[in-house]
Amino acid sequence: MMAWLVCVWIMDEGIGDSAASDYDMVFLNKVTEVIKVNRRNKVSNSYWRKKSNYWKPAPVTLEGKGLHSKPHSIDINSADSLAWISLKGIGPGFAHRILVFREKLGGFYSVNQLKEVYGLDSTWVNENQNYLNPGKGIFRKFRLNVLDWKDFRHPYISYQQAKIFLKYRAQHGSVKHFDQLKEITLLDINSWERLKPYLDFIEK
Repeated sequence: MMAWLVCVWIMDEGIGDSAASDYDMVFLNKVTEVIKVNRRNKVSNSYWRKKSNYWKPAPVTLEGKGLHSKPHSIDINSADSLAWISLKGIGPGFAHRILVFREKLGGFYSVNQLKEVYGLDSTWVNENQNYLNPGKGIFRKFRLNVLDWKDFRHPYISYQQAKIFLKYRAQHGSVKHFDQLKEITLLDINSWERLKPYLDFIEK
């Protein structure tokens, strides 16, 4: 093919038969030979790659895939940010949100509480249930009868609910058990039901 193109180029340039000297023919023969050699080498290389025991494709790296290798189980109450980002679908942003929320709660008592982390898809939690466990669970109780105003904070109760309870405690003293909370006027018992696993009724 290349030899034919060269011949056409010579003709297009206006070089006649008399100018197509022996030197030109030698040149064309050389071009043809180079093309044949290249074709043989191409076939030879392809064959060698298929047959050689030393030919292996380049290994697939984890570049661009984060640290997500094989699924593994983690303790959601002790895992640090590195452990979280090792899970597929969790980046530094979500890892930070999980740790902050966990600290505010005082620990997770259920894997399903992860669904409450802002922006974290509940589908992700459902799909990764087998790799998540609460370990020892809650690590800090909410000491209902001991905490003062500045420390009476929890994600499950609002500022208004905290205010109502503290006013009641100041007037009636310590609360002995959860059912006593149901007697407090204006208290949203549904909110306190969520808080129930964290409650500690120890007195001063």
